[in-house]
Amino acid sequence: MPANTHPLIQALQELTGDNSPLALEHLVIGARHITKERERELSAASLKEKKELLSEWFHDYLTKEVKNTLALLAEEHALDAARNERAEEETEEIRFTTAKKLSEETKSWIRKEMGEGRVGTPIVFREDPALFGGIKIKAGDKEVEYSMRQRLARI
Repeated sequence: MPANTHPLIQALQELTGDNSPLALEHLVIGARHITKERERELSAASLKEKKELLSEWFHDYLTKEVKNTLALLAEEHALDAARNERAEEETEEIRFTTAKKLSEETKSWIRKEMGEGRVGTPIVFREDPALFGGIKIKAGDKEVEYSMRQRLARI
């Protein structure tokens, strides 16, 4: 957990335990979907009204704990703490894993095609002989694998 994490966000993480990554993701999504107009509406509301508004806007999409944390953050005018919580993770690396080491020429071509310099996301190359040929690409929480290992597993 980053040192600059707001105490209310830390409390949510402690409260949700093993589900903390999911709760944090939902908190960030919820905060980012609260428009400036809705934020003004929350600011003018009592804490009880804030919770009611959040329930009206998000229904059962967010847990009670996440909605309560959003209400408390709004009470402190600190919704930006939730909006910015995952900013670092959004610029994670893009990982290319292959069974054998790629040539520098191939790596350069991939970097150029992926626009590494333009998007600011570093590209990392790894080897995993267990792939038995093919490639696995991971960016954030998305992963695509096209390998002999995957094809054999489907048989």
